Amino acid sequence: VVQPALFNGSLMQETLSARNQELNATTQKQRAIYLARQGHNTSRLAPQQVDFDFSTDSWGLLNLPYMIARMDALRLRAQGHALDRQEVMAQRFPFRHFIATPRGRDAEELLFSVLAEPQEKVVQNILFHTARGHQLKSGLVPVEIPHAEALTNNTFPFKGNLDLDKLRQILNTETVGLIFIEALSNGVGGHPVSVENVRAVYALAQEHQVPVYIDATRAVENCALVREYEPEFAGWELADILREFLSYCDGITASLVKDYGLTYGGLLATNSDEVYARAQARALKSEFLLTEDQQAPLAQALADWDYVETQVQARIRQTRRLHAVLHASGLLVRHPPGGHAVILDVSLLNDAALDAAGMLAALYLHTGMRGTQHWGGLALEYQRPLWIRLAVPLGCSTPDKLVSVLKFADLNSLSLRQV
Repeated sequence: VVQPALFNGSLMQETLSARNQELNATTQKQRAIYLARQGHNTSRLAPQQVDFDFSTDSWGLLNLPYMIARMDALRLRAQGHALDRQEVMAQRFPFRHFIATPRGRDAEELLFSVLAEPQEKVVQNILFHTARGHQLKSGLVPVEIPHAEALTNNTFPFKGNLDLDKLRQILNTETVGLIFIEALSNGVGGHPVSVENVRAVYALAQEHQVPVYIDATRAVENCALVREYEPEFAGWELADILREFLSYCDGITASLVKDYGLTYGGLLATNSDEVYARAQARALKSEFLLTEDQQAPLAQALADWDYVETQVQARIRQTRRLHAVLHASGLLVRHPPGGHAVILDVSLLNDAALDAAGMLAALYLHTGMRGTQHWGGLALEYQRPLWIRLAVPLGCSTPDKLVSVLKFADLNSLSLRQV
């Protein structure tokens, strides 16, 4: 699998052994055998059979040496210097109440089960499928209103924005229980929401007394891209942009295994006493709470802002590096690269018989890379079954080996290049 660059942060003094820094090195003949044994389903491949694994950026689903070292360091720090967890969370996120959960999806389930009533509409940008699943499980009705440029193949930076005209129309004519915004919209390939957009959304929501919550799983990347693309925030500290961005909502859910260097952890934060009380009661009943031993390293990770900021910005650079390498090889990348992911689009190929599963198998066979199918939205007009996502985990680097692999791969034989 792709191995990390060494961290410079105070928590990462450990150095990896030479053995742990080596890449897997499979041959095309070996990969053909592995694929055949697994029915050409790349998701079934064992980690040691994959040279470059971009199937997920979740530390909760990975078990790489640098992730283990990071968790060991956090636990060691927690033993020597306990932190006030509520104080740390309040410093990072501008809310009054916090519930730490084992996973981000637990926080989503808590929010959707206590905030809106069954059959109420939830207006949103294009979310990752797990969030939509929890909405549907709670009987809610998702209404997607992505920006007109959300799924276009161009360099427009804020593809995560909501369509403000559609939002006004819906709020003026229908009953809405919740507005939910995914920062760095995973559903459209990891593209940011502008502060200008979320500010306007919140103003409209307040006029109609509709709560706004943000999925802040990758909000740090979102805000790093805001600083780059939104002139108002040029020169701002990243932590200040994050607090400004999150000030235009009533609360957040978050998976902490994407931006904060943790292998577990989710968060529900809110300014509502009622939502907090109901969610806390449900969390106790459903066992959606962390133990004391789990909460201490989580607090250390949230407090370790130098690490978070450094690694998030490194991940954006590595994602752009991956995008550039693939594009230079003629592969069917969509533009621009996301903050955490590169999207390949099978619909751009001249091979009508090749679907996403076939593309994933071909990509693995010829390069050793593993990605995953990326569906896009819930509504038919926003579904993208021919998209493939290559997600870059926090802390990994794209090695030069990938450049040479793509240089010598026989990509033309499988029509993997753009037409």
